Amino acid sequence: MMVIMNGDNIAIEKYRGTNLLLKGDRAFISRSSYALDLLRSHYPIGFQTVLNHVTAIEQADRSGICLGADPTFYVGNPTSTAHPTWYASCILHDAYHRKLFDDATKSGASSQAAHSSASGAQAEMKCLDEQIKSLRAMNAPAYILQHAEHCKSLRWWEVKNRNW
Repeated sequence: MMVIMNGDNIAIEKYRGTNLLLKGDRAFISRSSYALDLLRSHYPIGFQTVLNHVTAIEQADRSGICLGADPTFYVGNPTSTAHPTWYASCILHDAYHRKLFDDATKSGASSQAAHSSASGAQAEMKCLDEQIKSLRAMNAPAYILQHAEHCKSLRWWEVKNRNW
């Protein structure tokens, strides 16, 4: 269905027979669908993680997942226009953050403890490990795998004004 918001053409669609909503312009929805197709066909366990822990993927100024009541993955243009395997792995990476949060909440953790279990260095390494598994399963180009491995030595989650 097409929805007009703020004078822009913003589409809202369910992804291929699921309840996962894709929100953005037509090009964003096409790229998002393709990235999800890659996960679905090459790394089904990761695709299921996305379906279980994310309700929407929405075009935004920068990328990040909500850990509160709204499990939406907001995606910046640099991420959604990157190589399709990278974009697919980023969807999973952030879905895995939400999985960590949901798992902690289900085990009775306070909201603060659940947020702590889903963020910070330890959580980032878990999410990055899952991301790398998906890149391998999708036969990502070597330079993308090398970049993902290199990310283990970076502390990108501490960057305040990120634009990806």
